[in-house]
Amino acid sequence: MKDDHFPFIYKPHSRYEASVDKTRCRASVPVSGRSVSTCQCLRKPAGSHDRTKEREGEMIGLCKQHDPATKRRKDAKRKARWDLESAQRDITNTRGFIGQAVTDYTAGGDAEPLPPPIQEAVDKYEKAKARAEVLRKKYEALPK
Repeated sequence: MKDDHFPFIYKPHSRYEASVDKTRCRASVPVSGRSVSTCQCLRKPAGSHDRTKEREGEMIGLCKQHDPATKRRKDAKRKARWDLESAQRDITNTRGFIGQAVTDYTAGGDAEPLPPPIQEAVDKYEKAKARAEVLRKKYEALPK
């Protein structure tokens, strides 16, 4: 399976290109402008350029922007936030539906128990509220 977070590593392709600078990130980034060339990232690396740790599966010599582990953490936090916002939208939509249904129902002046469609909407609202609470706790538990 391909890892979407794995960056391209800068390597000079000819003797005229600059060699790898150990004080900068190892990621290969596109040159600004209309060129198809790449250059080495200008940011400081988060770790060293030690190749022995890389063989153990750890990416070394990359800045925080290009580090796969950092990208995975940010993606997890982004997804958790999106799920929470989605659950909150569900609550708002269900609340509006319940309000409209109850208004239509009480316009007749009946004081009977709620009809099944309205009761189903109330149950759906309670489930959405519980789901939003679980997602909020999950989102707050993620590291900053």
